[in-house]
Amino acid sequence: VWIVKTDATGTMVWARHYGKPDIYIKGKEIVQLSDGGFMFIANEADSTAQSNAIICRIDAAGLISWTRVFDHGNEDGFNSIAIAGNDVYVAGFATVDRKDGILMRMAIVDGSPSYLKKYVRQINQDDELIDVEPTQDGISFGSRSYFVTPSNSHISNLVFFKMKSDGSIYFRRRADVSFNQYRPEHLQIRQTHDSGFIVITCDSTLPGFPLAVRMGPTGMNEWGKNLRNFENARVFGLDVIDSSGYLIGGHTNSFQTGYKNKITVHRTDINGSVSNCTAGFYGVFVDTTNFSITDFTWNNISTTILPINNSINPASADPGFSTTGI
Repeated sequence: VWIVKTDATGTMVWARHYGKPDIYIKGKEIVQLSDGGFMFIANEADSTAQSNAIICRIDAAGLISWTRVFDHGNEDGFNSIAIAGNDVYVAGFATVDRKDGILMRMAIVDGSPSYLKKYVRQINQDDELIDVEPTQDGISFGSRSYFVTPSNSHISNLVFFKMKSDGSIYFRRRADVSFNQYRPEHLQIRQTHDSGFIVITCDSTLPGFPLAVRMGPTGMNEWGKNLRNFENARVFGLDVIDSSGYLIGGHTNSFQTGYKNKITVHRTDINGSVSNCTAGFYGVFVDTTNFSITDFTWNNISTTILPINNSINPASADPGFSTTGI
């Protein structure tokens, strides 16, 4: 895991490499703490294809305060991290026979778990929790369930949860999209200034079908937009601009440009309107109760400290990006 801290002008303050000898570790997300330090999540894998989930707290200088490694014996990992008050929430998965979605709440000060639940939609599916975000009175998060039928059809379900700070589920909504064989691979959630939600997702197959969906405070649909614009497209970044609209980032791969990737940024108004995108009501979320939420216990939690390499020589700060054609 390589982490670089810069100042406001992009000048590097420090760079650290966190890892273990002969073990592949992939960083997933990082969040900043109120004391100037950071917490990041990562997943490690060894030669047996077994993977473990890692969470690490570092101070403002990049030095490790504590590390926790979570192992359930097979393929385990974290996908998302969020800070809410004095707690940190982590969303991911653990595997026994199939993948099960995992949501964990931990104390920032020492990493001790205070909430640990397993989320399973159906026993014959793989489940992952893929995005967790703080809200005004708790958190929101998403679940992706998927399986392959005997005829080799890929079936996926995307469910959006709103959970109160006491751990009770306020509502759960399943994405009901009209595209045949829609297989969502990404979900990102942001709370809006009126306590509603904006959600983006995209399909794992071409042409991508990137969607933006707006829901009210109780999870009721207000509008949905297809951001594809006749190109192969993905959406991966979302931000709320005060009360005037949203920024949505992604990329396209169009036959019109010789299948060259282009970074895209959509600036929408509060109703999701943006030029050259399809209007209409896409990506409806509907009520669902088909979910099992039960207690979960990791087989092993270790406190192994990750070695730090401070002799990192990062590449030039100029990536050579061009804004031509954007």
